[in-house]
Amino acid sequence: VAPKLADVLSVLGMTSGTEGARDTLRYRLTGGSGQPIGAWGHEYVRHIAGEISAEFKERAEKETEEKAPEVADLLELVREIIPYHMSHNAEPEAVDLLVEVEQLELLLEHTDEKNYTRTCLYLVSCCNYLPEPDNVTVLRTALSIYRKQGKFVDAMRVALKMNSKDDVEATF
Repeated sequence: VAPKLADVLSVLGMTSGTEGARDTLRYRLTGGSGQPIGAWGHEYVRHIAGEISAEFKERAEKETEEKAPEVADLLELVREIIPYHMSHNAEPEAVDLLVEVEQLELLLEHTDEKNYTRTCLYLVSCCNYLPEPDNVTVLRTALSIYRKQGKFVDAMRVALKMNSKDDVEATF
């Protein structure tokens, strides 16, 4: 399939695809026309992010002890989606996607003085709903973002919430 045609089919897969077929993701991975993922709009990016989460979960379930899941193609798309979400005030969607694909550390690269407040607020509030060790990973990410932005009072709050003496001392 020609790259530009695959991109169009990817967009059409949002509305006319079969439930669970992940046509949007499949054609996007096939296409590779080089067109930015945000060119098709916010709804397209949200839809493909949902399909990436489902595909990642399915591939992770097929993981065996000898072989890790092949997810490089998915992570490449995630690396395109995260800057789009962060620059379009969709920080919670970026966080949710990164939690789903177990790549929360990518968030540090995309937070700045404009979006760190909303990002960290969401991270700290959603940690209450995550199981161990995901809740600690989320808090540790918020701690790193606050430190990166020089917000040491907020970083201390997070370190105390984690009950981590080492992080409290490092922040102080």
